[in-house]
Amino acid sequence: MSKIYFSCWAGRVIDHRRRPESEWAAPDDFKFPLGFARENDLRAFIGWDGFVLADPQISVVALCRAYLEAVQAEASCGECFPCRVGTYVAAQILGKCCDGVATPADLTQLHSLLLDIARSSKCQVGQTTPRPVLLALEHFGAGFDKCVESGVRLAPVPLITRVSAPCQEACPAHLNIPIYVEDIKKRRYLDSSDTAREGCVMPGVLGRVCVRPCEANCRRANVDEPIQIKYLKRFAADYETNRGQAPKRSASRASGKRVAVIGAGPAGLACAEKLALRGHHATIFEALPEPGGMAAVGIPDYRLPRAVLRREAALIEQLGVQIVYNKRLGEPGFTWADLRGMGFHAIFLGIGAHHSNRLGAEGEDNAYKGFVHGVHFLRAIALGHEVMLGRKIVVVGGGNVAIDCVRSALRLGFEDVNLVYRRTIKEMPADAVEIQDAVDEGVKFHYLCNPTRLIADADGNLTGVELLRMELGEPDASGRRRPAPVPGSEFTIATDVIIPAIGQQPAFDFIQPADGLEITRWSTMAADGYTGATKLAGVFAGGDCVTGAATLIEAVAAGNRAAIFIDRYLRGESLELDPAQHIERMLAKVGTYDKREKIELPRGLPRQGFHHLPVAYRINNFEEVEHVMTAEAATTEASRCLRCFRVAGVVR
Repeated sequence: MSKIYFSCWAGRVIDHRRRPESEWAAPDDFKFPLGFARENDLRAFIGWDGFVLADPQISVVALCRAYLEAVQAEASCGECFPCRVGTYVAAQILGKCCDGVATPADLTQLHSLLLDIARSSKCQVGQTTPRPVLLALEHFGAGFDKCVESGVRLAPVPLITRVSAPCQEACPAHLNIPIYVEDIKKRRYLDSSDTAREGCVMPGVLGRVCVRPCEANCRRANVDEPIQIKYLKRFAADYETNRGQAPKRSASRASGKRVAVIGAGPAGLACAEKLALRGHHATIFEALPEPGGMAAVGIPDYRLPRAVLRREAALIEQLGVQIVYNKRLGEPGFTWADLRGMGFHAIFLGIGAHHSNRLGAEGEDNAYKGFVHGVHFLRAIALGHEVMLGRKIVVVGGGNVAIDCVRSALRLGFEDVNLVYRRTIKEMPADAVEIQDAVDEGVKFHYLCNPTRLIADADGNLTGVELLRMELGEPDASGRRRPAPVPGSEFTIATDVIIPAIGQQPAFDFIQPADGLEITRWSTMAADGYTGATKLAGVFAGGDCVTGAATLIEAVAAGNRAAIFIDRYLRGESLELDPAQHIERMLAKVGTYDKREKIELPRGLPRQGFHHLPVAYRINNFEEVEHVMTAEAATTEASRCLRCFRVAGVVR
């Protein structure tokens, strides 16, 4: 069982110092992870909200010293006197304690100094850094006094540290959000774009269509409203583009290693870019005639202009990445066996999830005219192919693909556009902004109903869909309340076209049982969720083909991580996680944002706006609806950031 010697974290104290070790069990409701690289191997943790000790041999005094030295070296920006100088002086005092040369007056000064730093620093580095040390002085005061009295030198504590922020930890790719926001605040717009691009292969794309997990973890929301992080990223990326600037980066010296990347979607592009920056030659094979995967053929131009995607891909090609289009793995002449025989030193599979889930309604397999899956509908629009047209349309689903279908249908000339969803708007997974845009544009929403039967005339033309009303029961595995049918509640909606948009899954028709790749019972590629390694040496996978249909930023993160481990594989190094990666994963469990936190700040500047195309105009075309922020608005919005850096340290 996990054991705790002492903990003071998030306002809760657990003190087992006067109990035998057999009674050091962690309470059942204590959610703090006590494992780092392995289960129960954590000896100590110190951070912005306190500290946790599992090993009584750890010196709290030495732990605090190592922590403040890390703050000085890695976190303090140096722009305000209390944090810049105060934490330095505090670290020096703790150094004297550890060296056995401190006096009682030093401890008095340390306590007073830490209170002043917390009260007067401009940002969260200075405001939160003193907290664990003040708690240590409160609960382990005798240990500090002993250092003064004994004059004994303490051994240093080997602290593994990470500097992050709630928004940064919430981002699957861990973009350095506070820094690129701060760059905009200081009008260093090109620096901001470069910072965002370090972790995101296509900031111009994600600045338009990211689902913004960062904003859901922005501490500014505890004051008034979260910062518009996504739109600030877009501003910086568009600033770079509009001025014809190129990112400040170049590929490393060529390693002589060749990597095949299957799929030019977000995961594949991210992986290829990071491999090129490490000196490896990446060749991307893409089944479509252009880059982006589902981002290109699944997100309409009114949200994501194709020119933005093409520019991001061109920047990757400038690093030496080769993209071969219209090359689908599994077609004659390009089978898995052919690929394995082409002399690549490693392979990354980022094929996405382009296969539609079944609707499950009677008549689905009757090939009625007017029935088309959402991904095929959007792909036809994107590639300029023939599209199902009519006057009335019903789209089934609650995600962004469903919203993209109804909004695209309006632009194609459908007069009566309906969206059917089996739960309520509260449970819809689609982006709230996209839902509101669809409402504004005139889409009709039908909640708590589900299709049961397709209705067609004698010639096989769809004429309607039968629906059954639903009611919500207990939550399911997703956390949303499970819909249950209401007997006898059938009704129909007349329609010319029905589009199911209820999720996608990968297609692995290129794989044969003898190939050695494993497919899970969820119809995804079996691969390590962090490294991307499959059971075949040198073959990695990531993105939607591993996770199932997810978000673009999750796919980018998977590609970034896979490139790290492909690089290690090519260099003959271990694929084990290093300490930095372990602490990254640990902080995800600790949690760096508390929506219940009371922040004693007055409400400030409201979120800055930007121009949208008028509804009456935009529903007649596929022009981009949202325009970029002005420089003035972006700079003002960036100034709303609370600079919520968190410093965490682990002893294992």
